[in-house]
Amino acid sequence: MYSLGIPVRNEEKTIESLINSIFEQSLPPEEVLVCVNNSSDRTINIVENLANQYDNLRVLQSAPGKARGWNKIIQETRNKVNIFCDGDIRFGNSETLEKLFYEFQEAEDLKMLGASVIQLPSKRMTPYKLTIPSGQLYVIDKEKIGVNALPEDIINDDGYIVGMCYPHISVTDKAFFYCNKPNLIDVYKTQMRILKGVRQLLDMGMEEKMLSIIEMSKKKTKYKLLLELAKMLNVKNGDNLWEEARSTKKEVELS
Repeated sequence: MYSLGIPVRNEEKTIESLINSIFEQSLPPEEVLVCVNNSSDRTINIVENLANQYDNLRVLQSAPGKARGWNKIIQETRNKVNIFCDGDIRFGNSETLEKLFYEFQEAEDLKMLGASVIQLPSKRMTPYKLTIPSGQLYVIDKEKIGVNALPEDIINDDGYIVGMCYPHISVTDKAFFYCNKPNLIDVYKTQMRILKGVRQLLDMGMEEKMLSIIEMSKKKTKYKLLLELAKMLNVKNGDNLWEEARSTKKEVELS
């Protein structure tokens, strides 16, 4: 079996429907651990109320930071196979978790398998296909990756996990999820976070893995990744990240 973890902050609008949908899956997890980190809304209250309804739902709390929430969950789970998801996604169907779990079990060489993402319709954003696992929904074997804690100050936690699991990573089309398309301000914020995060990963000595991941992705898609953009820009510090992020929309185009 597997455990499912949700590091969450300020997701009062979506967390209840997500948790209910988890237990409606064809293969629900043995346990669900929700770690609320520094929420300022009603997220913790909603999850605690749901814990009275579901016996295998556990509520945890951590200091601010998604990495701290992830660490708390991974250290508390009873199973070696762990699925992680964000608190604002929607599963593609009732078999999403089952398909993700069994495909991961069958691929003995994998350390990390991501689900495919489908963005809800919008005139503003271009649909894209994942070629490396997304932090929004993925499964790992914590014994295989040999990591039970992320650096607490890590900016790009998803990129760090992908780097630790590379090259034993993949994305499946059999399991998918929906996510809302962000507004333009959120896009810029995300791009800035990615740029800063990549610079941090490079400073941590993960340059070789990051470049290998970029090359792998370029072979599978016509889109240039933000990871590649950060490398091209040779980002050294955060002084001009805002302008770099603003230009990203123009730079990341079809090859």
